[in-house]
Amino acid sequence: MTKISQLPAGTTPTGVEVGPFVQGGQTVGLTLTQISAYAATQINGLTSVSLTVPPGFSVASSVSGGVQTSNITYTAGQPANLFLATPSSGAGALSLRQIAASDISSLPLINLGSGVTGTLPVANGGTGATSAAAALTALLPSQTGQAGNALVTNGSAASWGGSTITSTSGTFTATVNLPTAVSGPLNYVRTGNIVILYNAAFGFFGTSGDTNLTLTGIPAALQPVNSQYAQCLLINNGVAQCAGVGYLSGGTITFRLANVVGSVLAYNYGFTASGLKGFNPGWQFVYAIQ
Repeated sequence: MTKISQLPAGTTPTGVEVGPFVQGGQTVGLTLTQISAYAATQINGLTSVSLTVPPGFSVASSVSGGVQTSNITYTAGQPANLFLATPSSGAGALSLRQIAASDISSLPLINLGSGVTGTLPVANGGTGATSAAAALTALLPSQTGQAGNALVTNGSAASWGGSTITSTSGTFTATVNLPTAVSGPLNYVRTGNIVILYNAAFGFFGTSGDTNLTLTGIPAALQPVNSQYAQCLLINNGVAQCAGVGYLSGGTITFRLANVVGSVLAYNYGFTASGLKGFNPGWQFVYAIQ
């Protein structure tokens, strides 16, 4: 058997001995054909190679002729809106997860002045309009047929109310109970449910032997649904600007004076049995119709 070292230059080493190899304590030489056959028997004994893949993938392998073929396949039916990534904070294995704020923290902000073109619709957070007036119209409930109505809310949604807040004013004849009843013009202003009674020039006062003072003649349109209390200035025994309160029920105001009983401010009739009482020009009485 010829050794490789004995071959002439350019000769193919078919059947040529290579080695030496030690086998069973003996030194032997093997031909390339023998080595190739031995290697083939060892490789053909391969049955599998282990591969680990991330969630959502699978591996299919086969061995043929000493060659292993492995196919990695994406598994269909994975949950929606997930992507394959390492943990959003810290190191870790790949997994399917939702996107986190830290994944996109380095994305540049959009300049709304130069980075956006066209008109952004309401559904995307815009108004669908190109002017402030048109934007307001787009966001309000439909204004068709709502002329003169006010925007109101029921606590969850806005709509157009049936009427606006209106203001009216005028004069009516009021009467104060004095020994000789005093009647005269009393002015009023009503804005929505708020009423202001005032006397601009006429003085409702006189000498009386009564310990109370009442005013009658308030029109039905100015009468409250429920009784009302309101503070005002009164004259008692000729002393002006005494603190008083009016109790309004129906079309009558019953006036009382403030007195300190112990440490408590109390309102009772409190007028002297005689002397000048009433209210001067400039008197006001404000209450709510409710």
